[in-house]
Amino acid sequence: MVPATILGILVLSCTRASALSPTDTLREFFHQAVAVVDDPRTETHPQEARLKIRKMAGTVFDVREAAPTALGPHWKARSPAEREEFTLLFGRLLEQAYLNLITSMIGGRRIDIRYEDETTEGTAALVRTTIQAKDGRSVPFDYRMTMRQGRWTVRDVIVERVSLIDNYRAQFKRVLASAPYSALVASMRSKTSEDRVVRAGPTESATVTVGREGRSQAP
Repeated sequence: MVPATILGILVLSCTRASALSPTDTLREFFHQAVAVVDDPRTETHPQEARLKIRKMAGTVFDVREAAPTALGPHWKARSPAEREEFTLLFGRLLEQAYLNLITSMIGGRRIDIRYEDETTEGTAALVRTTIQAKDGRSVPFDYRMTMRQGRWTVRDVIVERVSLIDNYRAQFKRVLASAPYSALVASMRSKTSEDRVVRAGPTESATVTVGREGRSQAP
């Protein structure tokens, strides 16, 4: 068993490199996730596991590409230090958003993932997957991926046709229409503080199932 806060980070993580296809990159992660989930130290040292996995996340989820897209035209006005902080905070927001979606849909049950389809065009790819929700629905989770520095990385996740990156871009745009950039960052700091995550995080636990093999088709 693994705390759901760790699981949310895990799903964005993988350490295998470029030889893997986009689908295999995601599939391999879940095999690695099982090893972390089964490690007895995960339950007794959750913070240690979170820090370790957060470092791994940067190798697969390309937050540095997603952050400028999410902030939109306001990115150009930011200093290097501001961009670095925004990227860090935005990455943590994405982790929490992904976690909330997963936990709300599965209700503490085991995650059942099916790999439905893969399409690639040059250095871009789309991997379509579904998860089995607690109400019996098959919920689509699609991963937009790109080849960067010899490996496939995730640049966006689309859940039931809603892009996480586009959703945050719209939220940031609304905030910045009536408030300064400093107010936006202050809100992001508050929402991603370790104290708040621990107090507000889900209390249910979840584990990962990787037994169902779906179709994987590449052109």
